[in-house]
Amino acid sequence: MQRHAPKTDAPTAPTEPVAVPPGTPDWITVDLLRLTLKVWQKHYTQPLSIQDAVTIVLNAGQLFGVLSRE
Repeated sequence: MQRHAPKTDAPTAPTEPVAVPPGTPDWITVDLLRLTLKVWQKHYTQPLSIQDAVTIVLNAGQLFGVLSRE
């Protein structure tokens, strides 16, 4: 997942069907992945995958966990 400069004609919604990959924590839902792709896709020139969305959500979850302990 490589970040690029924002592109105005980048897709804003997933073009592939969204399904939660096996082994993903139960708290990550299809709706959360769809929302993550919708929010973050505009910041990338290359289409984000479902696995990219899972990575983004897991990293955000870890960040919130660390911040909540401080």
